Amino acid sequence: MINDDNNRAAVFQDNLDVNKIDELSVRLGDIDPKNTNIVTINDIVENCNSIIKNAAECADMLIKTTSNVKKHGCKKYNHCKKYFNSECYTKRKAYRKAKKYHYRVRSVVNHNDLVRKSKEYKNILKKQFCEFQKAFIGKLRGLRTSDPKSYWSLLNKGCEKGKATQQKVAMNVFDHFKNLNNVVNDIDIVLPDNVTEYNTVINEPISEKDVKLWIVSRDFFVKHLHVGSVANTEQLLPVTIYDVKQ
Repeated sequence: MINDDNNRAAVFQDNLDVNKIDELSVRLGDIDPKNTNIVTINDIVENCNSIIKNAAECADMLIKTTSNVKKHGCKKYNHCKKYFNSECYTKRKAYRKAKKYHYRVRSVVNHNDLVRKSKEYKNILKKQFCEFQKAFIGKLRGLRTSDPKSYWSLLNKGCEKGKATQQKVAMNVFDHFKNLNNVVNDIDIVLPDNVTEYNTVINEPISEKDVKLWIVSRDFFVKHLHVGSVANTEQLLPVTIYDVKQ
């Protein structure tokens, strides 16, 4: 941008190269509109611009300007995942090429080639993703004890936006105990007036026979639960308990 200050206009005129202006005038006079190409025109415009620019620099009339307008859509985003390497790019390129060719030329050969390229692309993506997960987990295991700050930082990056890992863990624990407290009993328990007798029975020491009875009952249910009906199970259970008591 040129500053059109009246005090510098005289300096600007004095610094104009007269010889170059004369040469430019001669070239303009020799131009034939019918035989002129774009290269000649661009060269003349560039020479004219150079004469004006040199004179403006000598007169200190050039002003540097910066645009404050934000350019939308110019920000570059990396849409590829971290595990997407050059091998994945090659397979994807081959798959897209086969897909376009299949849509142009429909044939059994092109269809089979498209299916094969698609499977190769999916397999390489799955392979690279698994390897990336293994490497990430190994890195976390090492940082958990050596550098806890970096450990939690990596975990927070993997969470959803606006949710830290610490908050997610705390909310999971909170929801777990909240669900336990919200359990509704279908049948209300009516305690008798004399609760001492129940406490005495519950707190009695466990004998060896009780342990054997529990073990045999457990084995019985595991063995016969998938065989026969419930009625048969109820008939066989007293016999088994009787054998243990004997």
